[in-house]
Amino acid sequence: MPSRYVAMSDEAQSYEYKKIDEQIIASIRKPLKKRIELKERFEKLREVCVDHICGPAIMIQHYDTNVEDGLDIEAGYPVKQDIETEEIKTRPLEALYALTVIYRGPYEKLGEAFRKLHEYRSTRGLPTGLSPREVYLMGPFMDDPEDNVTELQATLHDWDVRFCGSLEEFLENEPRTEILEGFGKNHTIYFC
Repeated sequence: MPSRYVAMSDEAQSYEYKKIDEQIIASIRKPLKKRIELKERFEKLREVCVDHICGPAIMIQHYDTNVEDGLDIEAGYPVKQDIETEEIKTRPLEALYALTVIYRGPYEKLGEAFRKLHEYRSTRGLPTGLSPREVYLMGPFMDDPEDNVTELQATLHDWDVRFCGSLEEFLENEPRTEILEGFGKNHTIYFC
């Protein structure tokens, strides 16, 4: 997949297909019942990470886990160095590709914007990953909810990476090259 993004429009929405680079985040991950609970988590993170934050707040929904009470949510900030407490953990947030859109306004309508993003993704045959993200470009939780600016990221499944990894694991260089040449006539492989 290309390392730069491509803007696509649909009904006055501007969807972008782009690479999200790897970064280190300090985060709190635990079940969440209501969005407002995120406010306290971000306040706690800012308090502890204050001098080490190097980017906007991020919320990751983990749909690949089984949580009985609420959603498995990770709230975090990109940081310059490891920060560890009983509740806050630092980890690398993997690079990935995503279909994104900028949403402006109150969080109550954010779900509808995400639904439209996923409809757009689905109609283009892009396979989704299991960890959509919200990046709070202005916020989170601005005093006036209309001032919230959030980048919604529908993470995409890494079929190319898996395909190329399997080729590398099971085939010698020459047969692998032949397969990729044939595949490249109709598709573009970006990771091999």
